[in-house]
Amino acid sequence: MEAMDIQAVESKLSDVTVTAIPMNGKSTHKDLSHSTSSHATISTVPASSPSSVGKDKDNGVSKYAQLLAVIEEMGKEVRPSYSGSRSSAERLKRGIVHARILVRECLIETERSPFVLNFVDMLVTMVLWKTELKWQTEYSADSVEWCPVQGYTDVLVCGTYQLDKAEEVKADTTELSPLHSIDTAGILDQKWCYHKLNNHPVLGVVTADGFIELHRLVDNDGVLTLELWLKESVGEDVLALSLDWSTNKTFLDHPYLVVSDSGGNVMVLQVEDDCLRIIGKWKAHNFEAWISAFNYWNDNLFYSGGDDCVFKAYDQRVAEAVTINRTHGAGVTSIRCHTDNEHQLLSGSYDEYVRLWDLRQLKRSVSEQDVTGGVWRLKWHPQHSGTIVAACMYGGFQLLRHTDVLHVVSEYLEHESIAYGVDWNYDQSCLVATCSFYDCKLHIAEVVLDR
Repeated sequence: MEAMDIQAVESKLSDVTVTAIPMNGKSTHKDLSHSTSSHATISTVPASSPSSVGKDKDNGVSKYAQLLAVIEEMGKEVRPSYSGSRSSAERLKRGIVHARILVRECLIETERSPFVLNFVDMLVTMVLWKTELKWQTEYSADSVEWCPVQGYTDVLVCGTYQLDKAEEVKADTTELSPLHSIDTAGILDQKWCYHKLNNHPVLGVVTADGFIELHRLVDNDGVLTLELWLKESVGEDVLALSLDWSTNKTFLDHPYLVVSDSGGNVMVLQVEDDCLRIIGKWKAHNFEAWISAFNYWNDNLFYSGGDDCVFKAYDQRVAEAVTINRTHGAGVTSIRCHTDNEHQLLSGSYDEYVRLWDLRQLKRSVSEQDVTGGVWRLKWHPQHSGTIVAACMYGGFQLLRHTDVLHVVSEYLEHESIAYGVDWNYDQSCLVATCSFYDCKLHIAEVVLDR
């Protein structure tokens, strides 16, 4: 049996909420902390498991049932521990040690069961999700993006919708505050080019008045500002809803952008020296085209999702969609291609499911997971290829892993409103930025996966 480091366990008990997520997969989270300071969340996500697996030889109770009982008892000790009860804190520490031992025993006893191995993988993955910085954005926040360009990875932009404001934030101090603000129409999506263009990092922004704008990040003797470079209309009487760059895997002097709008259209543009050139435009959906995204391994290929519940694949050399999928039970709101696995793609929907697809066969998804909220944005971890963070609107922010199947390993419910924007930092990969709409909040948190 694996030895436990009690001091390491104790160090994780400071300011901790233990959340047990019920077996039906629906999230019910109660924050037991009375403190307004930063705190960590340790989430355990039991899944349905046959009661016959892992029976205890002495009393006939399965290790699985014992584990659930220990988790339930741990939950009872959290509130007294916050109230200063030393005995409750000791029982909580012993409970954590006991739970880890039971997890290992479940793994040993069920090593031949792939279903239970996935269940045990969820339990062994302990996630520490600790809020480090907060900022009140003043206006409704709907997107956050860390800059991926080397030398600028500590730069974060937050886009807001009400009264047209964008913020540029640098997160290298204990207090989070904007370095620079620009006035635009309401920002509905934004993404950085993955490399410099004309010696500047470039941010693409789509706005509520139907434009795509490219802003250069300019360094004037250490003072960073965003300056408008190029601007192009995507159509009349439409909102520009999403954009994506073709640069996430390859360097291109004249990269492509794909943009979707509220009229159901998808447009591909190319960045020239002094303009954005329209390559093509497709009538993709009957209602809003919520999302568009490139295949980062082949810039001829791109995808779209709309409020008509349809997910489509396109080749910009062909006039019509090459694949049409109607699997989603509601509007398709998020699509993200993998940069490490050529054939993997994620989609999210108002139907509250995250789906994993094999791009070689788009008739049906490889795996899907209920996340208890409409999925607005999905981001693969930049270093851990099987880890995903999802902005799930009324379901908060969810951390998922993909082994054989998708499963939720943690949730972050520190925001008090719709979870819209989320992104990983590219250098400090334990940092994740989140933002929410009506409560106008931006958070930066540290997420540590302890295996």
